[in-house]
Amino acid sequence: MAFEDIQMQSTVGNNVHTFKTLANVYGVVYETAVELNKKVIIIPSVTWKSKLQIKGKRRPEQKKNAQLWVQETYNIKATQDECDAICIGTCAQAEDKLIKEEGYDWSN
Repeated sequence: MAFEDIQMQSTVGNNVHTFKTLANVYGVVYETAVELNKKVIIIPSVTWKSKLQIKGKRRPEQKKNAQLWVQETYNIKATQDECDAICIGTCAQAEDKLIKEEGYDWSN
């Protein structure tokens, strides 16, 4: 299972509530994965964007560029959130392969 790491953003008005909600959901899903003996990979947004070279100064531009990357890489037209998930999954798969082949874990 792969998740984008959550982060607290002081520049967003209602982010405290959103952060707490995401933290609670993440905690439940994480504990369930552990109980089921499933591997969990946490990837910060800056990491997957950097690895896939998703550029843009602001979030809307980055989301559009992630959509373009998914379209060009996988020939899939998807929503911005679906494209974020595809990008996160792509990085998680690459990380898992690196860990198995070389013992390298860039998510820490």
